[in-house]
Amino acid sequence: MRYKTSYKYLFLVWWVITTLLFLMPPDQLPELNKILSIEKHDKIIHIIIFFVYSYLIYKISFKTYIAFIASLIFVLAYAIIIELLQPFVNRGFDLYDYVASIVGVLITYFSIYLYKLIKLIIK
Repeated sequence: MRYKTSYKYLFLVWWVITTLLFLMPPDQLPELNKILSIEKHDKIIHIIIFFVYSYLIYKISFKTYIAFIASLIFVLAYAIIIELLQPFVNRGFDLYDYVASIVGVLITYFSIYLYKLIKLIIK
């Protein structure tokens, strides 16, 4: 039970940092843009960020079907809200960013399902 608390704190830290980065005007991130080549790899970054979001939510939520659906809705709603807010901070709405976020979520849940399936087969 203690590990769930750690995942909750990790989720909150991840959420704050990524939300700030998503909503920061691009001119305030010039060094980060150079280091990460964000213009070229931003879809991959979205996939990774939302993979981590989904995994952390999976780890802190109950393992019921309702919790799965609720976490899925939360992450997808967060992704669209971020995209809708970005035009207010001199960034643009990008449907492909949202699609990349969805892909990150789907990869997470597919990976978890595959892991559980393999674990079941090995037993």
